[in-house]
Amino acid sequence: LEWLSLKGAPESFRTDVLDYFRYLWKITKSISTTQFNFLLEELPGDLPALPTELSEKLLFHLNSRIITQVPMFGKHISNHGFMTEIIQALRLEAGVPGAVIIEQGEVPDTMYFIAGGRVSVFFNKTKIADITQGDFFGEMSLIFNTN
Repeated sequence: LEWLSLKGAPESFRTDVLDYFRYLWKITKSISTTQFNFLLEELPGDLPALPTELSEKLLFHLNSRIITQVPMFGKHISNHGFMTEIIQALRLEAGVPGAVIIEQGEVPDTMYFIAGGRVSVFFNKTKIADITQGDFFGEMSLIFNTN
């Protein structure tokens, strides 16, 4: 599970995941392709079904860094319950180069976090900025509850 190590997952968490797969093998003597790829460090598009506690820990670890960068979350980032709710609400969306995420003048109903790549911002068809990994936009949808 070296990719977990590369992502900075604590040793105790990596041990818990490995112990889970060992136990699963012991009682079922089978393993899915997704689980096998996970163990071979070929992170699949879909993570294998892990017990709720391990899933929550994995999602928390993989996503908490980007959430803590949002100034409006301020003091709430030290609240584990708050962080867990935000992280559980995250949905992965992969953008295709050139795709429009939000049109100028449109009221966003989602907050977006840039996990990788680059998003170009245009005003009156003129590029005014690029936002990259760690940046976010659409936070006003949370303030005004436009969802």
